[in-house]
Amino acid sequence: MVKTHNCLVKISNGPNSGDMTYVTDWYDSGRVADGSSWPNTITSGQESVVLNYEKNWSMAGCSGYVTYRMFDTDITIAFSNPVSGSNKLGVGTGGKRVWDDMSNHAYNWFTINVDASGGNAKLQFDCKCTGGSTNTCNVNIKAYTT
Repeated sequence: MVKTHNCLVKISNGPNSGDMTYVTDWYDSGRVADGSSWPNTITSGQESVVLNYEKNWSMAGCSGYVTYRMFDTDITIAFSNPVSGSNKLGVGTGGKRVWDDMSNHAYNWFTINVDASGGNAKLQFDCKCTGGSTNTCNVNIKAYTT
């Protein structure tokens, strides 16, 4: 079955960003694509690409989030490609709250900063989502220790 509501999540974990450890994922609609999966670990300097799409015979599109732990902080990456409305992307802390607050950001680059590990690390997420049948969700991570 041809999928028409795809979310291609590209996570680029920059050098010195520390490892990302999988915590959980959640879907309002959709699922991880056949042959794809969330990696258990995304090491510093590594890129991960995960395709998500609508469930078979679904009319709801694809929308959900994944959470990874970095520097003892849970980071949520939320994504959506609905049947109606705009594609969206959100990054931050708080699981479903990130999903609730995600936006299309006019399909421009946006930056989210997160204090991690009790303020001893600063994480910068440079992000962008796209319109169309495949929402390409780019999340580029930089970390700074204090």
